Amino acid sequence: MTGSRHALIIANDDYQNAGLKQLVAPAEDAMALATVLADPKIGEFEVQVSRNEPRHEIERKINDFFAERRPGDALILHFSCHGLKSESGELFFAATDTVPGRLISTAVASDFVRKCMADSRARSIVLFLDCCYGGAFSRGMTMRAGEEVHVLEAFSESKFGRGRGWAVITASNSMQYAFEGTQLSGEFGTPRPSVFTGALVHGLTTGDADRDEDGLVSLDELYDYVYDRVRQENPRQTPSRTINLQGDLYLAHSSRKKIKPMQPPDDLREAISSPDVFSRRGAIAELRSRMASTHLEKAAGAREALVQMSQRDIQWVADEASAALRDVKLIPDPSKLYFGTLAQESTSPNMEVRLTGPPLAQHCDEVRPQDDRIIVVRTETGFAVTVDTSQAGLLHGHIALKGPVGEATLQVDAEITPKTTAEHVATEGTPSRTEPIPEIRPDVKRALILSSCTLLAGVATVLCILQSILSIYYVGTDIATSTEQGITFDKAVTATAADVSILTMSAVLAAVAALATLMVGRFARRAVAAVATVGSGKPRPSSLMTYLMNSVRVVVAVAQFILPLALFFAIGSAILE
Repeated sequence: MTGSRHALIIANDDYQNAGLKQLVAPAEDAMALATVLADPKIGEFEVQVSRNEPRHEIERKINDFFAERRPGDALILHFSCHGLKSESGELFFAATDTVPGRLISTAVASDFVRKCMADSRARSIVLFLDCCYGGAFSRGMTMRAGEEVHVLEAFSESKFGRGRGWAVITASNSMQYAFEGTQLSGEFGTPRPSVFTGALVHGLTTGDADRDEDGLVSLDELYDYVYDRVRQENPRQTPSRTINLQGDLYLAHSSRKKIKPMQPPDDLREAISSPDVFSRRGAIAELRSRMASTHLEKAAGAREALVQMSQRDIQWVADEASAALRDVKLIPDPSKLYFGTLAQESTSPNMEVRLTGPPLAQHCDEVRPQDDRIIVVRTETGFAVTVDTSQAGLLHGHIALKGPVGEATLQVDAEITPKTTAEHVATEGTPSRTEPIPEIRPDVKRALILSSCTLLAGVATVLCILQSILSIYYVGTDIATSTEQGITFDKAVTATAADVSILTMSAVLAAVAALATLMVGRFARRAVAAVATVGSGKPRPSSLMTYLMNSVRVVVAVAQFILPLALFFAIGSAILE
């Protein structure tokens, strides 16, 4: 990407004229697109935003934007507003002061935009039109057959007249509407980028638009990606384009660049294929070292060689190669994210996820949220995750990760509670309110079940050992009474056989219950500890979890004390029997 890179984003959503609907998306479009285009790791554009300005200010900025450019410059002009058509059939873009019946003097003419593009010396110009053409005809006009908008006709090659180096991409063709989220442009809704601009931003931010994975997003790749994504979300909306460019125009960098494995040096390859087993084992140690290199192509080449050895060599050598491969894998830290309970349309916490291990393991080609409400932004050490809180309900999804060392998944959970609305006012004047019944998460259920089992096993342990002590008391009392009556010790012991059997059974049951307490308690402590922390690793303030953790610890400690005592009673009673 050579030459300077500039972008002008024009977003109008607040109109003075009552005949034009107030749009929701343009402000979000401007913020989202400006951020990704200005990002030095993605677009590297110098971005200027014009929002809710009158027609003369917009025209001046467009004129300045295209003037005094060089042939090597790359320019992007993005419109997000109403599109209107005059009685003569000319296309206009609405400004904040536009009057539908006075388009020539109050709206930005498409002819003006086209002339500025044609007069510019820059030869890499892209015009994005994310406009609602639902009101494309002036008020009071009757639409006759064939009077459709046909946006691209206003920017056809014949009208440019000369030169090359421009492209026009529209969010919808003809009389189709541009959608804002799941709603038509202009309908009420939560502010969010439109489907078209949202697809642009997502494709550039995630790198998903880089279809050939060469590390660069071309205009053709971006259009294909946006077309597929928009059609998938809204089949009634069809993006269109007209392109007159020489060669490929690259709009952004991509993090999805494929790593091409570098072959190991000749001496190492000879050792890998050597008939001597010890030479091949020595090669594994060298490949393991190269796999930890910061040179990703070199590390990928070493991993590729280890994979081949693990599949083709003798078992002894293959096992060593497999062990080396297991040391380098894709591991997100943390492995689960829990956002807790969030109010609808509130600001989501930002959770950082770090990829651990050597550089090759930290390289992630694809980060794909499997739920549209999960938002992922890449960072230097991994990526940041937030959730969309516009829709109430449980969010139970995951992020699919894929890199040169394998794949992994990151679980994401959140509960978005709906906005509470006042119901009918009661006679006392106090508004009633229905609170949502929260659903217990699976990991919380598991922690509660294991903790309950641990506590029950602990109670059983204590009861069995108390029964053993009671049986010892009865046996001792019976033997003492019998000897006082002149009965020999052996006969006295025989007479208490039933109590001794009870003692033996109680002691054995106490030992079994103590072992169960220790084993279940171990899993319970892990489950409770997992629930007691959120995805960022910070303690989660929960008195219930704290109580359960302390209770399990006490019960396990008691079981550890009772176990040898129960074994002693069991062995002693068995000897008496």
